[in-house]
Amino acid sequence: MNYILRIHAKTLLFFILVLFSRGGFSQTQTAIAKNQDFVGAWESKESNYTLTIKKEKNIWTFVSYRFEPVYDKDGWKSYERKMGPGKEIFIKEKDLQISNSYSIKDQNYYVKITYDLITPTQMIASYKGMLDNEPYIRILVYHKED
Repeated sequence: MNYILRIHAKTLLFFILVLFSRGGFSQTQTAIAKNQDFVGAWESKESNYTLTIKKEKNIWTFVSYRFEPVYDKDGWKSYERKMGPGKEIFIKEKDLQISNSYSIKDQNYYVKITYDLITPTQMIASYKGMLDNEPYIRILVYHKED
């Protein structure tokens, strides 16, 4: 009976080691690619704004904008790029996650945004903070534009 338990224990230990080694390898591979995976233009069905993320010389930049229709005197329609109303500031990067602060002072809106990269083309943005001195939580799913 002890012999069977030792075999099962060794087999179980082997499978645990294989799982951990595979997990470590995939995390390492993901960590190498993560910086470039965040970079690009991102859209969400839950927001009118497009989010553009850039990284140049180890400095992250986050810009939100939308296009609003504008009509000239002859009725021709064109679009004007309108920047997001707030200011987003990079806080930190860890594994497949970036944390930022975002504020719109005149709307009394102060949140921490956490971007979690799910795949190279999908990320989740979690907003947690205050809006008009009330707790505010919102989650958006973003998809990378081609």
